[in-house]
Amino acid sequence: MARMTPEAERSTRKVAYDTREPPVIRNREEQRLCGPGGLLSVPRIKPLLFLVCVVQSLLTGFEEVFPLWALSTVGVGGLGWGTMEIGKVLFMTGCIMVVAQLFIFPSVIKIIGAVAWMRTGCLLGISAFLATPNAKLFSWNYTTLFAASVASVTVVNCCLAAVSIALAVASTSIVPSSLRGKLSGLYGTAESFGRFTSAVGFAALFAWSISSDNLGWVDHRFVFYSSALALGVATVVAWRTLPAEVFGDKSAAENVEDAIHDAGLTPKSDPKCIVSCSRPTGEMDLI
Repeated sequence: MARMTPEAERSTRKVAYDTREPPVIRNREEQRLCGPGGLLSVPRIKPLLFLVCVVQSLLTGFEEVFPLWALSTVGVGGLGWGTMEIGKVLFMTGCIMVVAQLFIFPSVIKIIGAVAWMRTGCLLGISAFLATPNAKLFSWNYTTLFAASVASVTVVNCCLAAVSIALAVASTSIVPSSLRGKLSGLYGTAESFGRFTSAVGFAALFAWSISSDNLGWVDHRFVFYSSALALGVATVVAWRTLPAEVFGDKSAAENVEDAIHDAGLTPKSDPKCIVSCSRPTGEMDLI
């Protein structure tokens, strides 16, 4: 029996190695953003971005409108305060917010869950928006008016911050880890757009509501009531946004994987895949 030459023996070993079962398959296809199979086609992505935009717009807008309303004269429905009183309210609110976000919010979220936390924040935020321009009804002197103002501003900020935290949790659990970077970029864009629209619109809307050009059918409460309405719409949209606690029998991870697969983002198994292995490292490329 003729013996094989060393060159032929090495060639035979290489062919046998290259035809082994591939251990790993890498998908190099870049994930799209829009269109069929894109990131925005994944369920709950669009509602999440809408909620982020609305919440950030309300949060930034309230921070602008409250000082303007407190600084306005009593004749147009304001408090007639000076910058010193407004600064004290904002300072006390900021101190309470720091304590709440560092020590209270995390513990409460662990106890009641992110979904209940978000819904509670939305409902209390609506009530606080409605109560803020009517602070005089809950007070009878400067001290009680000051306390009512601190309470209303704190509740609004805490509630919107609670919703923001819940949405941040949703952004990490609504897609697999491979898509979180792209979703994070969209999340930041939605936040920036919300801040931009509020910076442009809220102050101008409040100035118009207390001017003599509004035909007398709106007053200083218009911006606050409109904010409550917008948060109410966001509450309806957000009622089932977080997938980690609202899915049924299957785990959240399995539901997320099914949703991504249904959208065409990641192939679970494709018999038409052609696998190429030409290197002795054992790494496989999907062609």
